[in-house]
Amino acid sequence: MPEPVELDEEDVDEEDDAEDDAEDVAAAVSSDDEPQAANAAGKKDASATGERRTREAKGRTCLVIGRQENPKQNPESIVNLTAAPSPPRASGGTADGTMGAQWKQKGREEAANAKGRIMTRLSRELMIAARDGADPSMNPRLRMAVEAARKASMTRETMERAIKKGAGLLDAAVVFETVTYEGFTPHMVPVIVECLTDNRNRTSANIKLVFRKGQMGTAGAVSWDFARLGAIEATHATGADPEEAAIEAGAQDLEPGDEGGTTFYTDPTDVDTVSKALAERGWALSSARQIWKAKNPITLDDEQKRAEVEAFLESLDEDDDVQQLYVGLS
Repeated sequence: MPEPVELDEEDVDEEDDAEDDAEDVAAAVSSDDEPQAANAAGKKDASATGERRTREAKGRTCLVIGRQENPKQNPESIVNLTAAPSPPRASGGTADGTMGAQWKQKGREEAANAKGRIMTRLSRELMIAARDGADPSMNPRLRMAVEAARKASMTRETMERAIKKGAGLLDAAVVFETVTYEGFTPHMVPVIVECLTDNRNRTSANIKLVFRKGQMGTAGAVSWDFARLGAIEATHATGADPEEAAIEAGAQDLEPGDEGGTTFYTDPTDVDTVSKALAERGWALSSARQIWKAKNPITLDDEQKRAEVEAFLESLDEDDDVQQLYVGLS
């Protein structure tokens, strides 16, 4: 370490060259400050030659040790920068993987819940249909309920247990009743809600809660604008003429159904008769039931309004007691 230079004020000549004085003063300041800097730092390194000072030059950081390279530079303009530790980087792969797993789990839960609601409704339909007899060959409604349950992959044991409960062949017999509610969705779309329940008070409370976003009516409030019909959904493997089949089977009307099928409309009391006639002519029946069909369905062109109506209907459909929804929406 260079020897400190002690300045004697008497030896300083104010008339001397300004540049020589600046060099002497800078050297004296640098040498005097070194011990103080070492003490302030806790005397970590007694052999240090001076403070570390940084400055930016030509796009990189330079360390200036000891005295300044440029004595004319203001010492205060040189800032000692201490590199702060960079924060740890989050693992993007782990975070993305966790989020993806969460979405997958959510999707699985929603699918399981939807399947559970379907199985619950099918089981209740089996129990209700079994009241008129536990033999599907003698009970048209039970026969159609069994067919629907098979298409939904319901196990044989579950179907038999539901039929026995409905027919009163088990000790723990459960009594279900049909309850119908009428009202309007947001934007005054008429809707009829059919429920199967073993607790009328629970079902009524749940339906009224959903109808807070719509308007609940009394019996007959909207059913006058619906026709009570029998509906039979069927398909034919060889592509037989649906109109000819409707005439021969005794159906009143028909319209194209989903997945290339046909929906045949009948009187409510003729559902079983027409179903048997269609089956004899090679038609495969997927469902046969009594429905409410809107006479004057409403058209909603506004996407926002239609989305609100659909959200309302989804809220109703999520209730386990709800069996069918009939909506006057085109």
